[in-house]
Amino acid sequence: MRQFTVIPCAFLFALALTLFAAPAAQAQTRDVAGSHDYAGIGRFGGSVITGYQVKDFDAAKLQAAALKDGKPADARRLEGKISRIAYRTNPGPSILEVLRNFETQLEKAGFSTLLACDTDPCGGIPFTESLDILPIPQMWVDGFNYRYYAGQKSDNGRDIYATLITSKNNENVTTQLVVAVVGEIKNKMIGGGCAIS
Repeated sequence: MRQFTVIPCAFLFALALTLFAAPAAQAQTRDVAGSHDYAGIGRFGGSVITGYQVKDFDAAKLQAAALKDGKPADARRLEGKISRIAYRTNPGPSILEVLRNFETQLEKAGFSTLLACDTDPCGGIPFTESLDILPIPQMWVDGFNYRYYAGQKSDNGRDIYATLITSKNNENVTTQLVVAVVGEIKNKMIGGGCAIS
């Protein structure tokens, strides 16, 4: 009589994610086509861009405070030009070192800190679920090990926000930068049909 071993679904799911994300991340040695660093911010040395999305008008989520009782305490929805850039840094530096380097650059660019926290003080896994994160394999966030930063500045009458989330995947440090230049939508409608007089 044959005996069967029952493997928990959660284990199989975690194994599938690891097998899917790791080879994809390790195989990439160049920036994704058409991507570039955000002007005035740059990247941590030895990183490649794994995800890139720029929209002339979109919405982005920003958390300006840690979760309270598992719910956002200061969630903001920003509309305007949104840039999302994800990076992978090879093993070596800590997630704190990568984040601090980005924070220093943002400070030099004129950003003031709204929130800086790590896993438990931020709010654990529910906090990461409240953010806009590019999909795997472009970006990977371990809900049990991450650091977050949100900052704001004004430039020529425009409000600009930046968020960072830094985590790890198989010893590679992953970082996502989102920059939101708040602004009104441009009218891009054409035509208009018949005028009635």
